[in-house]
Amino acid sequence: MMNIKNMKTNIFLGLIMMFLSGIINAQNKGEINVSLSNPDSKGSLYVNIKRANIKVQGTNRQDVLIQYEPMALAEDCDSCDDDRNKRKSELERISNNAVALEAVEDNNKVRISSDSWNKGFSLIIQVPRNFDLDINGYDGGDILVENVKGEVALQNYNGKISAIGISGSVSANTYNGKIIVTLKEVTLGVPMAFNTYNGDVDVTFPKSMKGSFKLKTSRGSILSAFDMEMRKPEPVEKTKNKSDTYKVYLNDWVKADLNGGGPEIVMKTYNNDIYIRKSNTLEFITR
Repeated sequence: MMNIKNMKTNIFLGLIMMFLSGIINAQNKGEINVSLSNPDSKGSLYVNIKRANIKVQGTNRQDVLIQYEPMALAEDCDSCDDDRNKRKSELERISNNAVALEAVEDNNKVRISSDSWNKGFSLIIQVPRNFDLDINGYDGGDILVENVKGEVALQNYNGKISAIGISGSVSANTYNGKIIVTLKEVTLGVPMAFNTYNGDVDVTFPKSMKGSFKLKTSRGSILSAFDMEMRKPEPVEKTKNKSDTYKVYLNDWVKADLNGGGPEIVMKTYNNDIYIRKSNTLEFITR
């Protein structure tokens, strides 16, 4: 039987071959399997890609399958520099879609990363259903997670975030893009947060969800399928350090308790609406 040290060595050598083949084949796409040290135990996935469309699917497999493909390069436009395009038209393009992607497994913790800002990826990652996720993107793509049971943390900047059919907890933060989340089951006592600047925040909770909500939108509406108990705004007091004078103002967050209250649920956008929806599925799970 192959020991863990040899298994990790083989994964590393496989990644070197994947990188080299990406340089040779400009249209490179393919897949790689990452074995888990303890397939019967819960694992975690960490992804940090600068430019990518990232899709993560919870499945019945006992390893992690990464399907990768470079994003297509943008073609020259008619309004670009004519002289520059003329010079380029006299030459033959050598495509520069080389894959520079790293995947490492250590004690059921899988890390997938790329430091390239110029080369983007389209990734489909299949993981065991019982998996924690920490997915980070920045520019040029969306994040989609489906059918995972665990703690899910999603960070993006220019792109939509979707988390569908999640059992556990979710935190989702982006700047330009909407957030759509559907929770089948909720881990008891775990706070959650959903924040964007340009986009709707649309979250579906189990019908017997317990939580204390903090809600804020500057240029939109807050709509809820639940009958919540609203809390009065509380004055906030600040002290100016130099003069020791006090400033008191009313907090502009909307606060409400659902089914008696519980862990804090923050939902915030600036330019769009907040939707709080109700599902009829199973209610709670334990940690």
